[in-house]
Amino acid sequence: MTMSDMTQQPLPLPVDPAPPVDRPRHPHAYDDGSDEMDRFALLCRLWGSKWLILLVTLVTTLIVDTYALTATAPWTVRAYVAPPQLAQLEDYLARRQAVDRVSGINADPQAIANHLFSQFTQRMASPNEKRAYLSTTDYANQQTEGMDPQAREAWLTEMADNGLVVSPPDEKNTLPYFTLSVSADNPQAALALLTDYVDRINDKVMAKDEAEFRHHVEAMILARQKAQQDINNSLQTNRDNQWGDLARPSTTVPLIGGENDSANSVGQRETGRVLNLLEQLGQQPVTAQGYRYEMSPDEDVKKDRPSKALILGLGALLGSILGLGLALALDSVTRYRRD
Repeated sequence: MTMSDMTQQPLPLPVDPAPPVDRPRHPHAYDDGSDEMDRFALLCRLWGSKWLILLVTLVTTLIVDTYALTATAPWTVRAYVAPPQLAQLEDYLARRQAVDRVSGINADPQAIANHLFSQFTQRMASPNEKRAYLSTTDYANQQTEGMDPQAREAWLTEMADNGLVVSPPDEKNTLPYFTLSVSADNPQAALALLTDYVDRINDKVMAKDEAEFRHHVEAMILARQKAQQDINNSLQTNRDNQWGDLARPSTTVPLIGGENDSANSVGQRETGRVLNLLEQLGQQPVTAQGYRYEMSPDEDVKKDRPSKALILGLGALLGSILGLGLALALDSVTRYRRD
């Protein structure tokens, strides 16, 4: 190939390199701007539906508040009980101390009062006592009317566990009293249930204590009667022996009676006096209270309902959620029809 041939051939055109592609340095570089635009558009659409959202919020709040304030809510009555004061147990303690003196016991009056209160609180907190009491009340009969036996038992269990509650003093001793609370549909029923239950428990405690006291007194009477009989037998034996001595020939006449008979007679009189005292104490009826109210039950009667601020807050929150949801749903339907 000559030089002239080479010069006559067309030279190849230069090929332009492909333009560089700008690759995002972060895989979500484009998404950030898109998300910002989407959020802005969403806010604009919600702002356009602001009156709808506000209306739904107000209506929902009104409905929730009306229901919460008009719905049936239980009434709760609370009583705070403490050990009885000694002045409340004056007659009871006088009889007890008289028997203790006969027995040679020096009992502490405050210890006796605390023992009564301990028996009272133990029985008051008993689940069996609560169920047994509730099953006899007119309130339970009204609430369980028409129920089958199984449903009635379930109601009694629930009422005994959560409607009639006995709470001991807290560990921090900020309230050093036992608390008894009763809940019912109306304040009169709650107050009646509480006071009747307290009276019932006190009557049972005092009846048990009285039975134990009478048993103790009767045992003492039997012991004194036996002692008196022993003295009588001893006196009779001494006299029989002395009359026997008189029947035998003797140069001296023995003195009937003597120091032993005098001592026995003194013991007989003392035993008779104690017997009379015990019999009078055993027959003397005494009523007492094993507790005292720290605050009258009718001073703490409340309706169990949440605070108005909480109701308003929950109603507004629920209304806002419903309003936003409705606005977004309507906006989606509108855009779908437009497309």
